Amino acid sequence: MSRLKKLKIENIKNANELLEKGHATQYPSQEPVVLKPSGNVTKASKSFINKMNNLNEADEFQKRQDRLTPGKNPEEFYGDGSLDRLRNMGVEKVEMSKEEIIKNLWQIKGLIVDGSPEMAMKRITLLLGELGVDES
Repeated sequence: MSRLKKLKIENIKNANELLEKGHATQYPSQEPVVLKPSGNVTKASKSFINKMNNLNEADEFQKRQDRLTPGKNPEEFYGDGSLDRLRNMGVEKVEMSKEEIIKNLWQIKGLIVDGSPEMAMKRITLLLGELGVDES
């Protein structure tokens, strides 16, 4: 057994002995400190003290109001799925037939072949917008 392992085992034994003998008797815990309010608190009017005690209640009321306000928590305010319906209310859904989509794609391919990639990208963006696909 190496010297380092012997020292380690010896230190562990010493630590266990200290714990068994009562480490608390060697280092007694301090008595709790009782805090006394200062003069400006004890001399304050009852209305001020009541006002301070009600701050927590007012904070809870404000948190409840925030939960029920559309701007703070729209998902909870509008409920299940209705927020999505509201978001999509102004968006017109355009349905395109398969033939129309293929026709547009052929036109875009023609633009690429003709050397107009910028125009092709604009057409792709328009096509995606008409299909209701988000660009991100």
